[in-house]
Amino acid sequence: MQIWILQALGALFLSYGLYTALANILALPSGDTKAAFRQLFGKRTFKQKMHDKLVLPVAKAISKNLRLSEYKRRRWKSDLQRVGIEKTPELYIGENLACSIWIGAAGFLFIPLGMQFLTIMLIIYAILFYRKNSSRLKNAIKKMNKDIEAELPRMVETLNYTLGDNNDLIAFFERYRRVAGAAMGKALDRLIFNMKTDNTEDALREFERSLAIPSITTFVSTLLGITHGVDQRTTLIVLEKDFRARQREILRKEMDKRPGKVRLASVIMVFGMVILMLVPLIVMVIRTLGETGVV
Repeated sequence: MQIWILQALGALFLSYGLYTALANILALPSGDTKAAFRQLFGKRTFKQKMHDKLVLPVAKAISKNLRLSEYKRRRWKSDLQRVGIEKTPELYIGENLACSIWIGAAGFLFIPLGMQFLTIMLIIYAILFYRKNSSRLKNAIKKMNKDIEAELPRMVETLNYTLGDNNDLIAFFERYRRVAGAAMGKALDRLIFNMKTDNTEDALREFERSLAIPSITTFVSTLLGITHGVDQRTTLIVLEKDFRARQREILRKEMDKRPGKVRLASVIMVFGMVILMLVPLIVMVIRTLGETGVV
């Protein structure tokens, strides 16, 4: 029985791998593309329907019992808005927990079949799934902050060139928005909107709080001086040099890390090859024990 289930799982994974390979070769539309077309016509995918029926009720129950401090809740809300997720922090955390709970619960279905090792594997996978989903938002924010910091020297330099003729910060940010990168562009959209609908100083401070980047804090302090009529051109020159030096240091550290990443990839590849060689041996041992009546 166990060998039959293992063979079925192996055939399932092999079929999925062949389908993925053929889809890439033949340039078939991906699942995301199909889902986007369904959403255009108001149709929900099977995954979305299962999410609504299984995950969402559990997530809502969990979110009602979550207690976040005001600072953490504000930080979570800001990060979710930056990546375009329109959910409350409690519901986002609850959904991650609910998915992990369902994955772990599915493992108990293998206990009556005598395959406790699959139960343990699914429980471990549920824990890893939660950790990965929890770090996904942080990694996305980290990448966005990295892109913003990389673009900051150019924006400071451009601002310094325009200060002599015009000190209108809204007009500057609107012009720079046309050439800004994706991460900086999203941040500037919110900043420009807040500057037009609210006080300029409050909008700049909100811009600083939402990003929580030390370089942006320094830059905003300089911008606040400009709003009060202070000549900040010398300060901007110093900031530009400091930001560029910081980016060069970051690039140098990244180059130093690359040999270690290559070694890690080699270790993972060797480990994978060892597993591929051990799987047939394990199946053969299980089959032999089954024939002798031990299992």
